[in-house]
Amino acid sequence: METRSTVAAFERVFSPIELPELTPTNYLVFVDTTAIFNEIKQLQRTLLNSFWLMIIVVLLLSFLLSILLTRPIKNAMEKQRRFITDASHELKTPLTIMKSNYEVLLLEKEETIQTQIEWLENMKFGIERMSSLTNNLLALSQIEQTSNKSQYLPINVHSIVQEIILPLNSRMNEKNIRFCIDMKSGLVLNTQKEEFSQLLLILLDNAVKYTNFDGWIEISVKKMTRKTHISISNSGAGITANDLPFIFDRFYRVDASRTYANESFGLGLSIAKEITGSLNGKLKVYSKPDEKTTFTIIL
Repeated sequence: METRSTVAAFERVFSPIELPELTPTNYLVFVDTTAIFNEIKQLQRTLLNSFWLMIIVVLLLSFLLSILLTRPIKNAMEKQRRFITDASHELKTPLTIMKSNYEVLLLEKEETIQTQIEWLENMKFGIERMSSLTNNLLALSQIEQTSNKSQYLPINVHSIVQEIILPLNSRMNEKNIRFCIDMKSGLVLNTQKEEFSQLLLILLDNAVKYTNFDGWIEISVKKMTRKTHISISNSGAGITANDLPFIFDRFYRVDASRTYANESFGLGLSIAKEITGSLNGKLKVYSKPDEKTTFTIIL
C-alpha cells in the first residue's frame, strides 16, 4: 500500500505540465545595446570634433585669403603714396631752383640780360628738368592705359641698333667707351618698331650713363627656338644685391647722390619694364658689382 501511494504521489508531481500555446505577444526579448550606444556617442563626438575643426580651418582660410586679397591693394596704395611723395620731391627741386634764381633777378633789375645770363641758365635748367619729368610720367601713363594696338612688323634688329647708337656716340667718345655688337646683320624680329626702339634706347642710354671711363658696352642677340634674347651689358660699378629687387620701381635710384649729375629721375627702367610687358616679353637684370651689369630682353 505504501509503495503504491508513493508512486501515485510521484506521478502527480512529475506528470507533464500543460503549457499554454505561445504567440508572438508572449515573447520578451532582451538585447544588450551598450555597444551600439557607445558607437553612437563616439560618432557624436567625432562629428562634433569635426565640426569645430572645420570651423577653425574655415576661419584660418578666411584670414589667410583676406591677407592675400588685401595685399595687392595695400601694395598699390603704398606705391601710390611713394609715387606722390617722390614725384613731389622731384618737382620741388626744379621749382626751388627757378624761384631762387628769379628772386635774384628781381634784386638786380638794372642789370642787363648778358650780366644775368647765369641765373637765366639756371632757370632754363629747372624748366627743362620739369619738362623731362612730366614727359616721362606721361609716357608711363600712356603705356599703362593703352592696349597693345600697335602693329607687329618684321624689323631688322641690327639696323635698329645702328640707328639708336648714333646719337649716343658723342657721349661714348667722351668716356672712351668701347662698343661691340654680337648679332647677325640680317636678324629679323617680329615686333612693334617704335616701342622696341624706345626700349633699346632707354637701356643703351642707361648703359652709357653708368659705364665707367675707358669701359665697354656690348649688345648680344641670340635667336632661340621660339624666343629672342637681347642682352645689353656694360662695365662699371654694377648694382648691389640689395638694390636689384627695386631698380624697376619708379623714382628708385641706386646712387641718389648722383641724381643731378647724370640727370636721372629713376623712371627710365620703369618705362622699359612697362614697354617690355606691352610687347609680351620679359626684362631681366644681372649684375656683378665692380664688374658688369646685364639687362636681357626676352621676346
